[in-house]
Amino acid sequence: MAFRNQVEDAALRNDLTKRAIAHLAVLNPDDLRPVAGSVVNLLLFGPREEIDHLEDWCDRLWEALRTKEDEADFDGDLYEVALNHPVGRFSRILLAEHSRERDAAGPEQDRQRERLAAMVADDGPAGIISRALLIKEIAFALLADALLVKDGLLPRLATEDEQGRCLRAVLVSHASITPDVTMVAPDAILRGVTEARPDSSSARQIAAGILRPAIASVREKDPDRWGIGEVDVRRALRASALEVRTGALGILAQWMKNDEAGGEVAWEKLAAPFFDRVWPPERRFVGEALNHELMSIAVSAGKRFPDALKKLRPIFPCQWARSR
Repeated sequence: MAFRNQVEDAALRNDLTKRAIAHLAVLNPDDLRPVAGSVVNLLLFGPREEIDHLEDWCDRLWEALRTKEDEADFDGDLYEVALNHPVGRFSRILLAEHSRERDAAGPEQDRQRERLAAMVADDGPAGIISRALLIKEIAFALLADALLVKDGLLPRLATEDEQGRCLRAVLVSHASITPDVTMVAPDAILRGVTEARPDSSSARQIAAGILRPAIASVREKDPDRWGIGEVDVRRALRASALEVRTGALGILAQWMKNDEAGGEVAWEKLAAPFFDRVWPPERRFVGEALNHELMSIAVSAGKRFPDALKKLRPIFPCQWARSR
């Protein structure tokens, strides 16, 4: 009932959902616990705005989910685990409802914030899953409740244990790294980048998070809005995995191709100062994996290709480019 998508039976499905949830209202916490995940699915995909006493239901579901025996898995991607976990789905519901309540200036905002704070503070597996979802949405969380981020999420991002490492990985691999986020969590971002051992699919996402503030600085576009500067980015690139550095060059090439001013201007105003001021110049950071991205940058420079090749020659590991 929660996962069917046929439009023609939506009205019937919504009616059954409301009836089922009303029928479950009599359950005590112990009896609700085994079916809490199913109720979460009904709320996630069902007509939440038509559910009576939704906030009371959210309180009851959190208590049931919080006390359910479970373990958090730190072996894989914590965000992917959280996304498919009942607590993760419940967190998505709460964030969506809080966003809607804020937009409407509704009366339940304080109650919702208190519930989110309790979830973030929880020391059990449910709290870990909640924190992973909220860190993924940290940009929204900052707007909705800056204290929740400051008092609840940032201390957890700073821990030295496996949970801290996994939460930092969620931050740099999945969250939107906005100027406001860099202002409150610069250390967690930079550390997450240097800790990451990404595959090719996530390397660009990780690199983009620290590349944006660096590019804002070299292009002199409000660099003071960012809590991360050129020196920070250079240091992070030095300490990060080769995949992150390769991803950074790939992102740079992509931004050059998309620059409305053209490749020549992008080389002069974007790429050339980036290599002068941000990219680590030491030879130990040269590798064959960089060839494709470096050549893409040079080609994207258009008529400035000879200048680009000359500047990039020391970085090219291939003998052809270094001998031109």
